[in-house]
Amino acid sequence: MNPTDPIPAEIDEVITAYLLAVETGSAPDRQTILDANPHIASELRAFFDTDTQFRGNTTSPHDQATEELSFSLEQLGDYTLEEEVGRGGMGVVYKARHRDQQHTVALKTLISGRFASREEILRFRGESEAALSLDHPGIIRIREVFQEDGLHFYTMDFVHGKSLADRLRNGPISPSRAAKIICKAARAVDYAHQQRVLHRDLKPGNILLTQDDQPRIADFGLAKTLGAERQLTATGEILGTLQFMAPEQAAAQHDKVAEPTDVYSLGAILFACLTGKPVFVAPTHVELLMQVLEKAPRSPRQLSPSVPPELEAIVLRCLEKDPRRRYASAGELAEDLEKFLAGQPVLATSGQTQNRLRRWMRQNQILLVHVGALALVELFRQTKYVFSHSEAPAHAAQFTAIFVIWIFACVAFQKMHNYPRVETLAKYLWAVTDIVLVTVCLTMIQGPVGMLPVTYALLIVISGMFFRVQLVCFTTIFCIAGFITLMILRPHVGPAHDAAVFVSILLAIGFIVGYRVYRLRMASRLFGERS
Repeated sequence: MNPTDPIPAEIDEVITAYLLAVETGSAPDRQTILDANPHIASELRAFFDTDTQFRGNTTSPHDQATEELSFSLEQLGDYTLEEEVGRGGMGVVYKARHRDQQHTVALKTLISGRFASREEILRFRGESEAALSLDHPGIIRIREVFQEDGLHFYTMDFVHGKSLADRLRNGPISPSRAAKIICKAARAVDYAHQQRVLHRDLKPGNILLTQDDQPRIADFGLAKTLGAERQLTATGEILGTLQFMAPEQAAAQHDKVAEPTDVYSLGAILFACLTGKPVFVAPTHVELLMQVLEKAPRSPRQLSPSVPPELEAIVLRCLEKDPRRRYASAGELAEDLEKFLAGQPVLATSGQTQNRLRRWMRQNQILLVHVGALALVELFRQTKYVFSHSEAPAHAAQFTAIFVIWIFACVAFQKMHNYPRVETLAKYLWAVTDIVLVTVCLTMIQGPVGMLPVTYALLIVISGMFFRVQLVCFTTIFCIAGFITLMILRPHVGPAHDAAVFVSILLAIGFIVGYRVYRLRMASRLFGERS
């Protein structure tokens, strides 16, 4: 690709996202970008070559350090590294053996090695300091913290077993076993909270299971000391694993992150244990983030009918969006799980009717918006009919019948939308139904329709909220078809040139909304690849 040639839009998108990441100090791995875009790989490779000549060597410290650790690290202090056993966003863990004492430990070091930034080092030290203060059988014990040749390490007990994440790859766990595991994990987390330490990154991968099925919590890399003055998390920075992250943490509201934040994560882990699936699933980080912030969790019994209602109530209480509605502490969660295991009434079932109604309203927001809008239009129409009598009773009854059919259709589509297998189909059918019924209503209106065709533009904008470029294009095409149908059935709506202008406006709105959705999905994909 010649530097003077115009850059195609898709290549421009990728390059722009890459340069923005470089400017913010978080340049993604170039090979990852090339693998994700094989159809434009040659053009991107040419850009990277030019960029390297312009900037000099831009290989990220993360990549350089990873290569160094992978190929040249065999001995650290008094420890011989035997094999890599784990890797996360900040650190890499090795199985290591002490040269003299011959005991086996897990040795963790910064993945950035000697290239680690000051912030990474401070976080790493914070993790070791937080874990050093914890002495509980349910928490991996830190043995030694040291530094050598600019590299930072600490050693901890080596657990002979697999993580809970490894176990869940084989499918869900029985309700009683899942309750026992999370109950013990909650006791360990409650102990950490009593020591003023929040974990902030609880997930199945950070819960190790011993050979006798005892959970032990590891990786305090994002731990936060309650009340500490030192703040390593910048405003607006999201840290953690999104699928097991509480809404206040996902929204980067760090002042609201407290004990209930870890309780949410424990509930999300219990959900995964019972169903074999995370609470929320989405193809991009943007959609996943929106679900964590706004969408009500699915019922565990909907995915796995064998889950007891009492255990489902415990899970859903942990997953409340409002931290004040969750268990106040991990200790309260453990007590309720112990009551469940003992066959006693659980605290989570109190006020269950109110909680179910609130969750239903959050889970069916699209339906509520449709019903509310239709009810408002019908109320306005009935009020106008009562005071002006400008509409024939038969004509008014036809509108009422259409609105009733519309509401029943919305209920059916909302039920479909709540099932992942037909969720996408529900979106398209719902969009078609809205457009068709809007067109029918506009056709039936006696007298001028005025500004009411702007509803088509509103439907296009609403389709962008689902983050699907195809859905935006689909809705735009059908909205234009609906408007043209309206013009054919009601020629007196306006002159032809006004109709052409309005169609052009719908096309422009569809293009703008679709393009913005495309950019969001592209940025989300690059962010996901880096994560």
